[in-house]
Formats: sequence, C-alpha cells, structure tokens
Amino acid sequence: MQPPSACPCRGGIPWQGVLLAVSLLTFWNPHPTAQLSIKPVPFDVAEGKDVLLLLHNVSENTVGYFWYRGEITTPNLLIVSYSNLTHSAIQGPAFSGRETIYPNGSLLFVNVTKGDTGFYTLQTTTPNFQIETATGEFRVHEKLPKPNITINNSQPMEGEDSLALTCEPEINYASYLWKINNQTIPDGDRLKLSNNNRTLTLFNVTRNDTGPYECETQNPVSANRSDPLTLNTSYGPDAPIINPPDSHFRLGTNLNLSCHADSNPPAQYSWSFNGRPLESTQQLSIPNLSTNKSGFYVCVAHNSVTNLNRTTTKNITVSGLVAQPSLRATNTEPHSVAMTCLSDDPGISITWIFNSQTLQLTDRMQLSPDHRTLSIDPVREEDAGEYQCEASNPASSSRSDRYRLAVISEERTPGLPVGAVAGIVTGVLVGVALVAALGCFLLHTRTGRASVQLGLRDHRTPASRPGQGPSDTSTSLAPPPGHGAAVPIYQELLNPDLDVYCRVDHKAEVASYSFHRGDRAAGTMQPPSACPCRGGIPWQGILLAVSLLTFWNPHPTAQLTIVPVPSDVAEGRDVLLLVHNVSENTVGYAWYRGQITDRSRLIVSYWKITHSGFQGPAFSGRETIHPNGSLLFMNVTKGDTGFYTLQTIDAYFWTEAATGEFRVHGPLTPPHLTASNTKVAEGDSVQLTCISNDTEISIQWFFNNKTLQLTDRMQLSPNNSILTIRPVLKMDEGEYQCQVSNPISSQKSNPITLTVIGPLTPPHLTASNTKVAEGDSVQLTCISNDTEISIQWFFNNKTLQLTDRMQLSPNNSILTIRPVLKMDEGEYQCQVSNPISSQKSNPITLTVIAEERTPGLPVGAVAGIVTGVLVGVALVAALGCFLLHTRTGRASVQLGLRDHRTPASRPGQGPSDTSTSLAPPPGHGAAVPIYQGRSPDASQWSVLRGEVGRDPRSVQPDSALVRLLCMNSITSHTVTALALVSWCSWYRLAPTQWLQQQIPRWP
Repeated sequence: MQPPSACPCRGGIPWQGVLLAVSLLTFWNPHPTAQLSIKPVPFDVAEGKDVLLLLHNVSENTVGYFWYRGEITTPNLLIVSYSNLTHSAIQGPAFSGRETIYPNGSLLFVNVTKGDTGFYTLQTTTPNFQIETATGEFRVHEKLPKPNITINNSQPMEGEDSLALTCEPEINYASYLWKINNQTIPDGDRLKLSNNNRTLTLFNVTRNDTGPYECETQNPVSANRSDPLTLNTSYGPDAPIINPPDSHFRLGTNLNLSCHADSNPPAQYSWSFNGRPLESTQQLSIPNLSTNKSGFYVCVAHNSVTNLNRTTTKNITVSGLVAQPSLRATNTEPHSVAMTCLSDDPGISITWIFNSQTLQLTDRMQLSPDHRTLSIDPVREEDAGEYQCEASNPASSSRSDRYRLAVISEERTPGLPVGAVAGIVTGVLVGVALVAALGCFLLHTRTGRASVQLGLRDHRTPASRPGQGPSDTSTSLAPPPGHGAAVPIYQELLNPDLDVYCRVDHKAEVASYSFHRGDRAAGTMQPPSACPCRGGIPWQGILLAVSLLTFWNPHPTAQLTIVPVPSDVAEGRDVLLLVHNVSENTVGYAWYRGQITDRSRLIVSYWKITHSGFQGPAFSGRETIHPNGSLLFMNVTKGDTGFYTLQTIDAYFWTEAATGEFRVHGPLTPPHLTASNTKVAEGDSVQLTCISNDTEISIQWFFNNKTLQLTDRMQLSPNNSILTIRPVLKMDEGEYQCQVSNPISSQKSNPITLTVIGPLTPPHLTASNTKVAEGDSVQLTCISNDTEISIQWFFNNKTLQLTDRMQLSPNNSILTIRPVLKMDEGEYQCQVSNPISSQKSNPITLTVIAEERTPGLPVGAVAGIVTGVLVGVALVAALGCFLLHTRTGRASVQLGLRDHRTPASRPGQGPSDTSTSLAPPPGHGAAVPIYQGRSPDASQWSVLRGEVGRDPRSVQPDSALVRLLCMNSITSHTVTALALVSWCSWYRLAPTQWLQQQIPRWP
C-alpha cells in the first residue's frame, strides 16, 4: 500500500482514482438505457402557433446547451447556446428572433412558419467536456384553403365518355377524400382514384353518376371541403311513354295525349298519325273524335345533343254507341234450344246474361265462334230463366230485352231422388255407429274407475298428522269430500280442484319441486313446507331475488357509449345523443363534430364543477348539453348527418372517448320509372330503371300492385335501381312500379305497362252471308283474341287488291263490299300478325248469284229489233204513198206540157233562158222508165241548181229527184256526173249505162 497522497503516475495503484470512481458510481446511478431525447410539443403545428422542443433525460452535470438547425452541428447552423455556469444565452447565425432557450435546455419557437419545418439538433456538454447529441423534428402546416373541383368534360354523354375530376389545389402533406351523395366512394370497376387520391376518374359515365361530388383536403391541423359539383350528363331519350294508357275512346269525345321520355337535355317531341305528320309538341289534342281518327299514333322523342330518336306507337280505337241488340230463340230439336243475338254494329263482342248475371257455361252449352249464337243441348229445368245478350265495344255496351225461357219438365214418379235416399241411409248408419262407440266408451270408463277405487281402499296409508303433508315415501289422495261412491270422470273435469301447493327442498343438492292437489275439506293435511300460491307472501322467492341483486354487479368493463334517439330522423326534428356508462368521477364533457377531437371541431363543453358550458367553433346554436353529458340537437338538417365524438375527463385527468352517429333524412320525391321497351317479344329481354334524385334510399319493385316475386329470369342491380328480365315470358305482362323509401317515408312511381307479344292463335273469319245476290252488299269480320296485331286480307290466296267498292274498318278487322259483283266471287282469308309471328284464318268461299235471264237475245236487243221493223214498215208505206202520188202528179204535168211545148233549140245549143229542154240521150229511141223520157219540171231544176258546187256527199237532195236523174239518165251542165253518182250511191240506185259513159267526159 502506498500513502494516499502518493502520485498515481509512478506506477503504484491509483487508490484515489479508484475511490473517486466508486463514489461517483455509488451516488450517481442513471437509468442504464436513458438517453438524451427531444420531444416536440406538438409534433404537427399550424402556421403561426408555438412549438416547444422539450428535453428528456438530460444529465445533471450538464453545463451547456447548443441548438443547431438541421442534423449537423456546424457553427453556421447554430441557433442559440446557453451556459448553466453564467446563466446566459448566446445567439448564433441561425437565430431568427423567435426562439427562446430555457435553463433546462428546452427551446421554444413562437409564431412558427412553414420554413421552420424540419430537424433540430441539441448538443450538451459536461464539466469534463463529455458531449451528448439528440435530434428532434416538427412539422408546420398551413391552414388549408377551400378546395375546388375541376372537370375535363362539362357535358359528357352517357355510355360514351369518361370523366376526370381533380381536387385543386395540390398541397403537400395533405390528404384528399372524395364523397358522392355525402357518402364515401364505393368500390367499383367504373371508379378509380389516383395514387394520392387527388384525381377521381369515372369510366363510361351514366345518368346515375350525377352526384353531387365533393372533395375534402385534410392535414393534421385543419380540414376543408369543396362546394358540391353536379354532373350534367347527356342521355336519352328513353322510349317515350304515352298517357293516358287507354286505347279506346268514345265517338265525339276529345283525345288528349301526352308524351314523356327521360332525356337530358329535355327531348323534343313530334307526332304522326298513320304515317302522316301532326304537331311538333309534347301534348296532342284532337277534339270531337270521329271513327276516321282511329289508327296508330306515333310519338317521336329527339335529343338534340345525343342526336338520338326513340318512338312509341299507340293504337287508338274510336267507337260509337252500340245500338240495342235483339234476341231470337228457336227450338232446333225437342230437347234443345238455340238463341241468337242480332246486332248491326260492327266490331262488337257478345256476352250472355242469365238471370241478371254473367252466364256460366256448362258442358251442355255451346257458343258460336262469334258468340252470337248460344246452343243448349239438352235443355234441363235449371236452364229455365231470363236470358239477355249484351253487345259491347270498347266505348259502350247495350243489352237486349229479356227473353224468358220456360222448360217443361217430364212427368216423374213422386218420391225423393235416388241420390237423396242414398244420402239419408248413409247418414243414419254413421249416426248409429257413433252412438254405439260412445256407449262402449262410457261403460268402459265407469267400470275402470270403480276397480281403481277398490284397489285404493285396500292400500290406504295412515292419515298424516294434522298440519303436515304426506311423507316423503308415500302419496295419499283422500277422496273428495262429500262423495261416497265413485264419481264419473266428466264430473271431476267440470269441478276441478285447483288448490296447488309447492315445496322447495333447500337441503337437497338439487332443489326439488313437488306439486300436490289440495283439499278444501276440514282436517285435510297439507305439507308444512308448502308455500301456498293463493295469496301468501312468497318469502323464499323474494329472498332469492334479493340475494341475486345483492351479489350481482354490472360487468366492470362497461364502456362509455352514445345512443342516438332516434338514429334516423326527419329533417326539422330533434335528436338526443344519450350517454351511457359515464364514470361517477367524471368532471367534464366535450363534444366534437366528426371522429377527431380537434379544437376546431369542438361543439360545446361542460364542467360539472362549475356547472357551466362553453361553446366551440363548431357550435351552430341548435345544440344543448345536459348535466349528464347528453347532447340535444334541435331542428336538425341534412348537414347534421354524421359522427359525433364525446370526450370525458375525470378528477384524475383520465380521458375517455366514444363516438355516435345519426342520419337526417329529407322528404322523398316520387321516382320515375323507364323501360327499354314497353312492348317486348316473348323471349327477348327488357330493362326497367328506377330513377330517383334522393339519396340514402332503398328500392323495392311491385308487379300488379303486389311485391314483385323475383324469379331466376330476373336480376337486380346492386342498388336495386335496375330490373332486368331475360328472357321475357307472357306471364311477365302487366304493370310495374318501383318504390323508394328511407327510414321515415316512401314514394311510388307511376306504373309502366309491359306488353309481351307472344305467338298468335289463328283468327276466325265470319261473313254476314256467304251467298250474295249480285248488287247486294256483304261484310266479312276477322275475329282474334290477340292484341297488338295488324290484319291483312287475302283473296284466292293472293293479297286482296282493294277497289272503290270495298271498305276496311279503322283496324282492318271488317271488310265491306258494296255492291257485290260476279268478279268478287272466290275464297277470302284474313291474316293477323305481330313482330314475331302471323296466322291465317280458314278460308270462306263467297258465292255471287247473278240475276236469272231468258235464253236467247237480251230483252233490249229484241225491243230494238221490233222497233226497227216497225219503223221500216212505216218508211216503206210512206215511200209507196209518195211514189204513187208522184206518178199521178207527173202524168198530169206531162199532159200540160204537150199543150204548151216550145220550139226545139238549134243543134249544139242548150235550152234557152226561158225554156227548159232536155234532149233524149243519143242512141235512144222512145223515152223509157217512169217519166217516159220527159225532163224535170222547173221546180226540180231549181233544186238541182241550188246544189251546184257543193259536195254531193254532204247533201241529201229530194229522193224523188235523185230517182228521176238516176233512172232516166237526165243530165245537165249544172249537175256534175260526180254528184249524180254520189246521189245514186246514197240511195242505193245504180246509174244508167249512159250516165256511166258520160262520167269520163264530164269535168
């Protein structure tokens, strides 16, 4: 050992250093893992607020602190230093004037900016120059501005365009949240978010993607939401809907049709009637309907943006009032009758009425194809009564007068019918069997009870002590008081003894319960431990309940909960957020809007110690907090929908939080129902879409005013808004509706009628008469039970070519021919067709009967011949008289001429001016024919001179004069041979040979 004062550097043991180290280790024992650390308070801070870099685990002998900006301790990054020895601070190059260092080394930043964000390094030193370093970080966030949404296409088209919605502006350290209809974006193939959620892409946008859309930006210190954006999607038009749904109208009424098609922008409408354009308007009005207004009305909806057209056709039938039909009955056979309904109205249906009710046909009754004739074979007594027939069209109906049918029954043997006798016999036998069975049962019961009582008398146990019940090993049943002999069982059932006592054996390992029939007779023993159920106090039950309530406490882990009353509320009502399981030592409550307990979202707080409340930034004036922490909302709006967080604090400064939610619903508007097609061929598919602008709704479908029962051919979209039927069957025909509902109300759409066009059945063709006299009229009617059909007519297996004598009814079901001609004779058929099939009727042969005529010439020809003969006879008689008169006249003239003959002219000259001389032709002897060669007189020559120069074919001179010229060969220079020949030919008279020889020489 060396003296303690020895120098340790000489090579001896350094006792003093060892002792110093031991003493230091003895009195200074820091945590072996405690290291210098920096905690920013807070880590995320809003711009303009304060931040404290708080030190932990600082060494006690630290004498200096050095703060640097960043993670490197270089002199130019020094902010400030502090010495515990001099208690003074020295500012460095990075000092901004907003930093304050505390003696414990913590550094305070006031009024921070975004440039203060980053790392900060602290370096500490000890007296022995031991250096320790730690780094801390905080982030400064700006208060977020209100975002806005930009869109790459302001008017997209449904099913064609895709949209990109971008949340502006782009902010660092901010998160983006999208909402559609106040709901977070659902997962789907048509929606896609960018990596930072700033851009929302919608693929193949539809009309249901209207929105509204909102984007929300959030950072650790603030949040802000954009204004809602609603998309303007162009779509449609869908198939138009024509209202009213009626297709039949009465003659003289007004027709008012409206057309509506779901379309954006609104559709433009136009109408046509049987292919002829009408008005371009949504409403079509036609006053004072006539039958020629029956036909096909087509509504065309046009969208000017999508450039699409959709049409719907409605077949309108205009019918007049039906005249009263008449009823005629005939007895075709002794035991049958046929009644015929006679009506001249076309296009009617016939219904038969029996005793003022619709006739129920039996297997003895038969109707003709057009229902006009009712045959009953054979007739029975039950057929007697009043019969009527009713003729109706879609606009009106009319009944015939009553026709009473009396049925005379045949004489029958008096007595009951065979069936009645058999029924009576059967009933009697069954009654006898039942009485016998009941007697046997009563006899058996009586003898059985007697034997049981005898056995009980032989084995009776001693009576129990008064006041006690039966022993544990025996059961005694005393006879009922006042009864001697055995009592029938039914009397006991009528007077049961219902005094029941219960006994609980508490000493047994398992409690046993026994029930005993009591006895009201005096001296009857009862079990001492029984607790009477009549009115005594059930002490044991009460003690058991008390013990359970004493030793049973609620589960110690009951947590703070919030129950909204109600959870779904109508807009304008009140909601209470009721608090449960609040700790007894709670001293304060604070309510926040949302699920984050941020100061900016504080609604209201309450301190039980001071019984006072404080309003926060999110307070709207409609909230009231109660001393128990429950929060009342009055006159809620849809904006109040969402989550609310309650934070409680107790006397030990422990906090507990719970979140509740309620939803506010507004009144619903009726939805609009559309169909891809309201007339569908059987086997095709159809899609019905329920369109509603309301949110937070559920959709239900109805068929013919009943809840739609889905089949394997029907499919609903995920939100039930689209109903697809594939394939469509005839049973799917009817009215469809959709109903939207939320927890407070519901609304139904107007119905849509779906018409299913199925295979057709062959029509039936009738004729007013199949044998028609020529000149009469006939009416052919095509009858079909199918709807939505077109009708075509055939004649001798070829399409009928209509003439002006033929006329078709508005729906082509009736063909009228007036008058009928022989050429109309042949086979007629009608064909009904729809888009998927067609059917022909059986042919009807029309026979045309011509008028009967006498064999030989027609009557007109005979009359003409007779008239001609009579006229000819009259002419011949007149000619004979004329010739006779002329002959006698000429003889007298010739006698006069002989007395006054003039001298003969010189040779080579003609007659003088004062005389007329016609020399006989050379070579002729004496004058021949009628006039004996004499020349015409002066009057005859004057006639001939008047015809000189005129075309002899255009004049008809006196027949007697022509005969004179032709037959006596008289000629003159004033009459040409051509004229003579023409006149002779006119009267079929041959000129003489001399006249023919003179023709070549005459001019």
